[in-house]
Amino acid sequence: MKIVSIILLLFAAAPPLRAADCEYVARQAKKGPTFEMTSHKDCGIVTDGDELKLKKTHFNRLDFSDNGLAWVWIDKKIFLVAKNGKSARMHIFDNGPDYFEEGLARMIRNGKFGFVNKRLTVVIEPAYDFAFQFTDGYATVCNECKTKWHGEHSTLVGGAWGIIDRKGDVVVPVTFAQGTLPDPAEYKKMKKNAGPEGPAAKSGGVAPPASPSPGPGKASGNAPAKEKSK
Repeated sequence: MKIVSIILLLFAAAPPLRAADCEYVARQAKKGPTFEMTSHKDCGIVTDGDELKLKKTHFNRLDFSDNGLAWVWIDKKIFLVAKNGKSARMHIFDNGPDYFEEGLARMIRNGKFGFVNKRLTVVIEPAYDFAFQFTDGYATVCNECKTKWHGEHSTLVGGAWGIIDRKGDVVVPVTFAQGTLPDPAEYKKMKKNAGPEGPAAKSGGVAPPASPSPGPGKASGNAPAKEKSK
């Protein structure tokens, strides 16, 4: 009974989460369309699971684009929001939410990358420390890779790398050293030409790396973006 009482007191003493300020493009009642982000007070909260709880007053002000989505900056994170209220935290790309490539865009949950479709339905569950955009039906992913900053730009270094398809299936095991994988277009050609036997066929058409040591990272706009400073 004492343990129960202590737990209840702890919950009672915990302060309520304060609604964070945010930025979004507000719908204009009488004026023409605008594409300017404006700041707003007490918008909502972001849970520990990267779920956006946007207040209804702010949701009703969102200016949805032709694809039925709006985006919101809050708590140094960016979210896409659908007209039905569904939302997803997105990877920051080109100072906004990630672009949809081949119908999918990168989302983040608890520090892991996955993919959503234009309905913000999770198609590929977040399971990777980083993921590149889809090209020719495939995307390169990595785990244990680290971000190294060079001013405003970043590179990825180290870790284990592999390739997934648009279903989320791992077609090349996420065990390869950095710099030993082909890009998706090259992989597609290699897979087509790979024979049914041999080590390359068993690893998705890519020969196993000779050494596990990571190569140098390459600068890319796909690489992790710095959090937006308020």
